[in-house]
Amino acid sequence: MCSGKMEVGAHGQQERPKQFAEWRPWLLVPSGIQEQVIDQGALLKIYPSVVHLGLKVYKRFPSMKLSRDNRRNRVRACRRLLKRFSKSAVSSIVFTDEKLFTLETPLNPQNDRVYAKEQKKKDVPEERLIRERSHFSKKVMVSVGVSKEGKTGVHFIEEGAKINSDVYQQLLSTKLLPDCRAIFEDGDYVLQQDGAPAHRSKSTVSYLEENVPDFIGPKDWPANSPDLNPVDYCVWGRLQELVYKVPIRDIAHLKERIVQSWESLSNDSFGVAIDRWLVRLRKVVANDGGHIEHEL
Repeated sequence: MCSGKMEVGAHGQQERPKQFAEWRPWLLVPSGIQEQVIDQGALLKIYPSVVHLGLKVYKRFPSMKLSRDNRRNRVRACRRLLKRFSKSAVSSIVFTDEKLFTLETPLNPQNDRVYAKEQKKKDVPEERLIRERSHFSKKVMVSVGVSKEGKTGVHFIEEGAKINSDVYQQLLSTKLLPDCRAIFEDGDYVLQQDGAPAHRSKSTVSYLEENVPDFIGPKDWPANSPDLNPVDYCVWGRLQELVYKVPIRDIAHLKERIVQSWESLSNDSFGVAIDRWLVRLRKVVANDGGHIEHEL
């Protein structure tokens, strides 16, 4: 969407927003109003009429594109997981994931807006409108795990290393699995991982069969489903908010911020998200494998 434009969709009537300053680019309007695109100036002029309609702001959710096969596989996998795990059994799962953190603060275009007295964009000072970004920002790869009983350490994967089966198994043997054993002293835990190639390779599956008490295999975890991993749908967002509260100077500072922010996260900060995991599985089944973020 072009800068300065706002999309207005046609959906159900909602409550009145408190004030214009709280609005975001996407608005849902009562049924019967034709979908259209208007600019901010036009919205200011018609604001009294818009308020009369009773609108509420909703956030859009970026998500993975789901094919028909994806949806079928999500339903099958979720049914298997629901059959396998009771509410109490979820407490033994260690959910894991990897993520890239960049030196530059991630940009959220939905919230990156400037309010100015100038009536024309060309009259607004350049430094207020232009956000320069490096073409290739330096980055670090981070791996973590969370469970109802506690969290692993935060682990950095060597810069430039391609996460193949050997690198991933080394990460498991030297970092993640020792952390899991420290959390579950009785050795009774279930390792969760997504369907990345290094995770589902034959050698990794064989390694897991020999070295962990239990794990969720590749066939039981649906592809394109970050909405089913608490690390994806809860932990990364919260960690990112904490990390980038201050400007990042260099890679060493970025790692320091990640470690400090990770240590500040309490079990309660992700425990509720884990409690909702079974609810999410049921919603995927109820929605025939479709998206669920808009219902949560």
